[in-house]
Amino acid sequence: MEQPLTYLEQRAGEDWLIGYNSYQFHRLTEQLCQQLTEFSQGGTLPKILLAEQNPLRFLAAFLAAVATNCPVFLGNPHWVGQEWRQVLDLVQPDLIFGGSKVGVISSSVEYLHFGEKKAEGRGQRAEGKEEGCKLEGNDNCLGGHDVSYD
Repeated sequence: MEQPLTYLEQRAGEDWLIGYNSYQFHRLTEQLCQQLTEFSQGGTLPKILLAEQNPLRFLAAFLAAVATNCPVFLGNPHWVGQEWRQVLDLVQPDLIFGGSKVGVISSSVEYLHFGEKKAEGRGQRAEGKEEGCKLEGNDNCLGGHDVSYD
């Protein structure tokens, strides 16, 4: 069986992804693979919590995580604060992929927005320019009140 990224690259010029731009999906998947590869250069593969609501970004993040051999845990972007706390305590992810409305950041977790570079260093503020959202504060608060919309 071919590697997923090789197969994806071979089909990049085709319009095979119904309802979405196949080329955009290919580019996004490659960018995420590159970011995950850079993140894991320290020798440890990051644990990823994937709670993305957008189907295209979900597929790209999932494929990138699998292609780079990162452990990936599927989450629900509609979880409330208590559910997020439980999952963060149990899984202890290094990265969280999700839409800007997830509103979760922890001092030990890096939050990646699509279309953004990762926050520099652990526990830094991440800003989501793509959807006009900012995660405010960095005091391990996990509720929706941490999210402000421009």
